[in-house]
Amino acid sequence: MFEAAHGARRRELRQTVERELTDLAAQLDAEPVPREARAQEHYQRALDARDTAGRLLADEDASDADLVGALVLEDLAQTALGNARALTHGRPEAPPVPLCALNPTHGRSTTTGRWGSSPKLPVCRACARDLKTNRAPEVLDDGGRPYLERDTVWARTAFGALVSDLPTEVVRERVER
Repeated sequence: MFEAAHGARRRELRQTVERELTDLAAQLDAEPVPREARAQEHYQRALDARDTAGRLLADEDASDADLVGALVLEDLAQTALGNARALTHGRPEAPPVPLCALNPTHGRSTTTGRWGSSPKLPVCRACARDLKTNRAPEVLDDGGRPYLERDTVWARTAFGALVSDLPTEVVRERVER
């Protein structure tokens, strides 16, 4: 019964990633390549994040954490595309607001906090409250353990919170496998 429930959750997660990436691809296809150098950098970041997320989605053995990582990459791509559009239209770049590093499915972070011996990480309101009151926050599970306890690109980067170029880190790990 539990395996069936987990399988259904993974299928739903995979469908969500597929839907989000399809929408992102349509947005990128409809957007002309920017002329201004800084806008081009953002546009390229969007393409890189989208391509890396697509590789994760194409991997039939992708874990739930990998699929959540694909959603994080899709979010990075949306942010980069938004900044490319802003610069193209003479508006300033928007500062990034990272997702909750303890569990990206919680949404945007509102503050920072430490989980165990971790460095300060961006965390959502619920995780911040749990950390402040010494309750266990709902850290994303990866194979029956909190993802931060694993030796994966997601743990080493806290889903990108600890690095400036998550797509490169993900590709590097996949090549080294």
